[in-house]
Amino acid sequence: PACAAASAAATPRVVPPTGAGGSGLELCSGDMLLEALAKHGRLPTGITTNPDDLDEMTQDLCFAIHQHLASSASQIIAVQLEDMMLINKPVNIPGTSDEYPNWRRKLSQSSEELFERSDIQAFCQKINQLRGS
Repeated sequence: PACAAASAAATPRVVPPTGAGGSGLELCSGDMLLEALAKHGRLPTGITTNPDDLDEMTQDLCFAIHQHLASSASQIIAVQLEDMMLINKPVNIPGTSDEYPNWRRKLSQSSEELFERSDIQAFCQKINQLRGS
């Protein structure tokens, strides 16, 4: 099938929808995603299938979303370092130039430090297991 050759990526972040303030989890079809996680036994304890109940992204939910993606038929999946670090500020807000420091954010730790963390190592091992490598 054509979709088997597709690539997939998730950007699970808690961001203001317009970048102008506010809070809440912005997930495209968030209720469908959370229901899919529940259906496949990946919804973390304490998380409901109602995206309105989420105030912030948790490490468990972020990992569950990526593990769900890893179990898909997509040949390639992408994981953003910002997601693993739970960075919730967008790197770019379209339509702004002076109001927001677009494309200038620095990570809070180096990639070496990130991949030394035991939780990130366990996450990567699980992704590899799900991908069959």
